[in-house]
Amino acid sequence: MSIHFKHLKNTNYAEWALCMEAVLIQAGLWSIIQPEISPVNADGSTKDEMTMAAELNAELKKQMLSKKNETYTEIILAIEHASVKQ
Repeated sequence: MSIHFKHLKNTNYAEWALCMEAVLIQAGLWSIIQPEISPVNADGSTKDEMTMAAELNAELKKQMLSKKNETYTEIILAIEHASVKQ
C-alpha cells in the first residue's frame, strides 16, 4: 500500500503533521514517537526525572524489540518454504 501526501513546506505543517501521524499510527509506530509514560506513581506521588527517563528508555526498548520481531517474522514468512533450511 502506497501512501502519498504533500511535502512539508512552511505553509502546510498542520496538514502534513496530521497525515504523518496517521501514517505512523497505521504502521503501529506512533507510540515510539509519542510514548505513554505516566508521570504519577501508583501511590499518587510524582515520579522524579530519573524514574521517568528509566521508564521511557525501557518502554522504547520494548517497542523496538517488538517491531524487530515483527519484521523478522515477516521476512521469514515471505521466504518460500522450500528454501528455508531446517
